[in-house]
Amino acid sequence: MSRCPYCGAEVVLKDAKYVYHTNKSEDWGKVWVCSNYPKCNAYVGCHKGTTLPLGRLANTRLRTLKSEAHKQFDPIWKCGLMSRREAYKWLASMLRIDINDCHIGMFDVKMCQKVIHLCKKQNNHLINEYREKEYGYSKDRPIFTRGYKNRN
Repeated sequence: MSRCPYCGAEVVLKDAKYVYHTNKSEDWGKVWVCSNYPKCNAYVGCHKGTTLPLGRLANTRLRTLKSEAHKQFDPIWKCGLMSRREAYKWLASMLRIDINDCHIGMFDVKMCQKVIHLCKKQNNHLINEYREKEYGYSKDRPIFTRGYKNRN
């Protein structure tokens, strides 16, 4: 990373405490952050113990959408319906992209919106039970099941 896609400023590596404003002694790792932070508010965390970014630099809107995309997608594999790898293969197929390009952390706003829309439509009792248990909601009830087998 070298330049912020939002404002063009230099992107720098900082301790995550710089963004997350915590006084706790635990190691929060590193973040790549726009040098105009907090005015620009674009950053991305790093994989634990590394300086490798978890995805693309994101502003508040994109971070919110990436989080919601995971909240809608993750129950598809975390409920046991399929493996994580199978779920990403399914998602790549539904998005018509290569499996190697299927990383929510790298998606832009439009692609995150597609993931959210697509995953909300999946109607399977295991997925619905997981959403209810883990997130406490079943709003926007799914419409139909498509692309995978029901493993009762």
